[in-house]
Amino acid sequence: MAEGLHELQVNMVIGVMVTPTSALRAFASTGVKRRCEPVGSREIAERLAKHLGHMHKFHEEGRLVKEDDLADFLVQHLLAVSEALASASLTKMPMSEGKRSGQ
Repeated sequence: MAEGLHELQVNMVIGVMVTPTSALRAFASTGVKRRCEPVGSREIAERLAKHLGHMHKFHEEGRLVKEDDLADFLVQHLLAVSEALASASLTKMPMSEGKRSGQ
């Protein structure tokens, strides 16, 4: 179980790392508007749900969780993250230095 959890954590980090910087900045209040924008959380959640769905299957009460339901779950929890924590987490990511390809 711990091995599967570690793999899930690694895949979540990868999923966030391949999310466009604009969505990450909207989530972390470091974009043009300098405030947390729900659209950033939604885009991160949708991309993360799609990315994770390729490698993991999630079940709830014996049924397979659909990608849209996983995205809704993720966005709900991303919106609960404080702006300070979201901003701090973005500054610790390598792409925060503006060195991402294609951006």
